[in-house]
Amino acid sequence: MANALSFKNIHSQLWPQEVAQKSLIMCDTGKDDAVMLCCADTHDNKLNINSIVTYGGNVSAMRTCNNTQFILSKINADKNVSFHELSEASDNDASHVHGASGLGGYSVDEVDSIASTMKKSQVNYDQLANELIHSNSVNNVISTGPLTGMPHLFNAIVKQCGGNTQMLQAALSKLRVVIMGGAMDHANGNKGKAEFNFYLDSKAANQSFKFINKHAVNTILVPLDLTHQCVFKPEDFKSIEGDRTSKEEVFYDLFKKHTPARGLEPAHDVHTITALSNPEMYEGRFEQVRVSPKDGRVFKGNGDSSVFVLSKLDSEAFKMNLLDSLK
Repeated sequence: MANALSFKNIHSQLWPQEVAQKSLIMCDTGKDDAVMLCCADTHDNKLNINSIVTYGGNVSAMRTCNNTQFILSKINADKNVSFHELSEASDNDASHVHGASGLGGYSVDEVDSIASTMKKSQVNYDQLANELIHSNSVNNVISTGPLTGMPHLFNAIVKQCGGNTQMLQAALSKLRVVIMGGAMDHANGNKGKAEFNFYLDSKAANQSFKFINKHAVNTILVPLDLTHQCVFKPEDFKSIEGDRTSKEEVFYDLFKKHTPARGLEPAHDVHTITALSNPEMYEGRFEQVRVSPKDGRVFKGNGDSSVFVLSKLDSEAFKMNLLDSLK
């Protein structure tokens, strides 16, 4: 197996200059998505988050939309939020893990008392594709939930390019896709299980990576093998035991108060943001990723790839960076 490469070096090769960015977030807001949204807002001056689309995953698509609006209201962030109503993943959620609301200790009534007053709309993929095609920026597509919407977005881009190959290449060259999902253990020959985001809508995960591989779309994959290298323990919360900012409050409420009894909790989805803001924390390698449409397991293909799989992490630096991002 090839040695891990510095993601900072790869990042600077792919994006050699500090260019303008625009970001679309696709999520299924549960506890770690919520903290991801807090960190994304901290870096919004660079990420420039235009839209957030919610999907059925941790809980139903409408519930994750409410959760997103609730978290954004708590941190005073005003963003355009839409939902994908016909989410294939919504019948097989993780409410047994994350609670009825999907946000641990925040009750359904508490969430809905805020979110019910806020405007909601169904996602318009044609509009999102049009914005991406005509953007002069690097377009981040950040996914922390099931990949239900990714094929819809890719198909909308292809449709709007109307068979113009140069136009399609130009549009796709501006994409920087960041996906939290997958478990590389199985791809490395171990009998690992599929990761939640991939197996919940394995058909969409399969279609997404087929498109990514076919068109060489620049993609950063954050698998479970990476996120499990850093867990938060009770002692990690000592610095925010007193007065807390609104973002620290969200993190404390969801991770300190409502973690499993063992007190160990990875912040899976936050890595999609820190990989962009602090690439020096990570190492990895280019892998051709294929996903089974039956169960979401990851397999390695042969040949060149545009998918950079993160595999190593500076755990302590990540913890410090996350806590700093919440101040």
